[in-house]
Amino acid sequence: MTRLLDILQSLSIAMLATLAVLAFAGCPPPEPTESGKDTHSEFWGADDFDISVHPKPSEFEDLVEVVETFHAQLPSDISSGLDHATKDQLRSVLSWSYIDDVVEYAGEDTQEMGVEFTVGLVDVPYADLVDIMPPQYWGLNLEHYLGGELLPMEGVEGGQYERMVLSAMPCDIDVDLVNNDMTKAEIVTQDKERARVYWRVYHSDNDTTDTDVGSVTFQAYDETSTLITFHSAHVIKGLGGWIDLVPSGIWGVEDAMLGALEEMFADFIGGYQVLIEDGYDATWDSEGGEVTESGTIEGGEWHDFGPFVVAEGSSLLALLDGTGDADLYVRVGALPDLTAYDCRPWLDGSEEACEVKGPGPVYVSVYGYDDSSDYTLEVAW
Repeated sequence: MTRLLDILQSLSIAMLATLAVLAFAGCPPPEPTESGKDTHSEFWGADDFDISVHPKPSEFEDLVEVVETFHAQLPSDISSGLDHATKDQLRSVLSWSYIDDVVEYAGEDTQEMGVEFTVGLVDVPYADLVDIMPPQYWGLNLEHYLGGELLPMEGVEGGQYERMVLSAMPCDIDVDLVNNDMTKAEIVTQDKERARVYWRVYHSDNDTTDTDVGSVTFQAYDETSTLITFHSAHVIKGLGGWIDLVPSGIWGVEDAMLGALEEMFADFIGGYQVLIEDGYDATWDSEGGEVTESGTIEGGEWHDFGPFVVAEGSSLLALLDGTGDADLYVRVGALPDLTAYDCRPWLDGSEEACEVKGPGPVYVSVYGYDDSSDYTLEVAW
């Protein structure tokens, strides 16, 4: 047994050395594409990495409880560091890692896990971020993503499950023995200011992920930016499950792997920054324009449009016309609602107009005050 442990230790050190050499050598630059990084925004599958084990409903029952419980254990020094972080520091992405005792399933004993806590800002308003990259597709758009499959979980509100395979090698080399191969049960929650995806790995095809439970949160930070937070706990193995990497009794390995966790999750947020901000720039140009929207709205419904990026010194004009009684709402910086708006004529009928001055992203919404109303909305900025 001692000889076997010596061999495994040598293999782990050799693997880390190989990673260091590859990192030092650098990776070839990515091939430029006309539209930037491809995004995935649908339930889909990749032939090489389809789901091999489907979850039982019980995988979802205590998921939110388990994640929220270990979130509450965040060390005070990290919590204090987050409270005092400046916007520039958050923009640069902050990441911490530590070892903690975490419960994977409610009612079970705790086990020692490696935990990461990573935060960063994306310079896109929250409402636009979730339009550009809906939270349920968070995994499909991660850096180092090699492939996977995403499916809805019937009978679970916000439930889905997915297999994601991430490269653990520099240059995103696909090596099955060390890929991060995870099949997760997930629950997606979302409102007007925050979306959170809870996850728990229940299977790993190559046995590299023994345990992985956590969440990613997208939350409005201010009118122009969104805070993204990853907080997850891990038991990670290497070489097809033969070596304990996190936690690990092998000298130097645990520290190296905790550092690799920080780096990987920082890469995730950095990738989101590029992906979402490029999508925002491409979708919401600031040169001005005109749009016309029409539809039928029921009482109590909202139809939201924008944002329309209004330049300094310019204004946005919104004209509403139609049958019944639909109301026009306009707000700078965020979606309007019944109590928060910059313009709301609130007239009988559906003939209303609003003008607001820039600069900033401007949102225009139609609210169904009465029963079914047909409307036409013209927006110029």
